[in-house]
Amino acid sequence: MNDPVVLSSGHVFDKSTVLSANGKLKIDKCPITRAKLEPKVYPLAVLKSKITSKKIARLNQLIFIANSFKNDETKFNIATEKAENILKLVKEDVYKAEASKLGKLMISSPYLKTPEDHVKCIVRVINTMHGEGRASFVKTKITFMHRNVVDNLKKSEFETAKIWLEACEGVNKLKMKDFKLDLVSHWWLKLMQLCPSLFDEASFAERLLNY
Repeated sequence: MNDPVVLSSGHVFDKSTVLSANGKLKIDKCPITRAKLEPKVYPLAVLKSKITSKKIARLNQLIFIANSFKNDETKFNIATEKAENILKLVKEDVYKAEASKLGKLMISSPYLKTPEDHVKCIVRVINTMHGEGRASFVKTKITFMHRNVVDNLKKSEFETAKIWLEACEGVNKLKMKDFKLDLVSHWWLKLMQLCPSLFDEASFAERLLNY
């Protein structure tokens, strides 16, 4: 249970179970008592807070467990996957410190592979950093991503190069005053010259216009 609410019958259910996306009751009778229900439910803020606190405690425990299994890819991935699932439930934009801890752990492991995962973890860490340390961290990580762009272009792995470029651009879109990788524009143009078939006519024209 993530967001407990009480029905007019007095029984508690998760909000997503009894309410539709537009906030209306999905049912007209209590599943427990079969009594006819009023069209309102009532949030249980204290209970929700307790549930969330338990989830955060479990999240921190999973981060500790994953850190203990840095040399065991299977167990590490199991622990981090469970941690990711908890973050989705509690909303990582609220629990930025926990999200950053998980991001740092993933970045320091050898198991972070896809460009999308790199960006996700980098952004999580950035969101809790300030000043020179933040700029230095971003520069180091985005330069690593940029190297992957160049390496894949050299190997003619154009689709992979495009994914890494999109990852670099994703960090740039944060519009940080302390760092921006201007080379992204250059490598987009290079990729469009080497493999124009990756772009439809509209996106090709838009990128040329922007650069």
